[in-house]
Amino acid sequence: LKVVVVLVCEQAGLGGFAAMPSSGRPRVAFQVMDRAERLGLRALRREFGVYGEVLCACLRADSSRHPQSVEIEFAKKTTTQKVKDCWTGTSSDLPLYRPDELIDATKRDAGLPFLCYVDNFGPVANTFEDLAAFVSFVTDTCSATIYTSALCWSGSRGVYAQLQCFQKIDQERVISKVMNAVYSGQKLSCSSIIGGEYSGM
Repeated sequence: LKVVVVLVCEQAGLGGFAAMPSSGRPRVAFQVMDRAERLGLRALRREFGVYGEVLCACLRADSSRHPQSVEIEFAKKTTTQKVKDCWTGTSSDLPLYRPDELIDATKRDAGLPFLCYVDNFGPVANTFEDLAAFVSFVTDTCSATIYTSALCWSGSRGVYAQLQCFQKIDQERVISKVMNAVYSGQKLSCSSIIGGEYSGM
């Protein structure tokens, strides 16, 4: 029997969060250009916040920790479609190509095995560089292999990371060790999805 266990970061006064996204809204997906390592969540919120309320911004990296894509979720689907159809990047300094698709992140993430979600970063994580540094930290601290990773922001949750582990033993190591680690002065919390149900340590 699997149950939900919420991690509470007593030192920071922050709580853990359920792992599964639940909005069901489409996201605008952008491929990134070369030298996107310093692209950050705050820059994305500034750029796309002028179009409408941003609910979620996400930096996604590949198995080599290289920047891969960016996703933006808006409160209104009309805003999502407008950005997808009209944003060209010609007047922007963000290293992004023009978007060519909308994705259902909820459906995609529900089908990914061995996920871990890490919360309570506070201000210490923002860019692709920060994401790569954190994945290196997890790899070294937990002796775990990370397949893909993402650094995300939402208004209700703040900055959090999504880690797709290579196999179940890697996921178990991340869950058991991250909660005992202090990263850049932040005590983190971790939750995961195992067999489609929430669990945590």
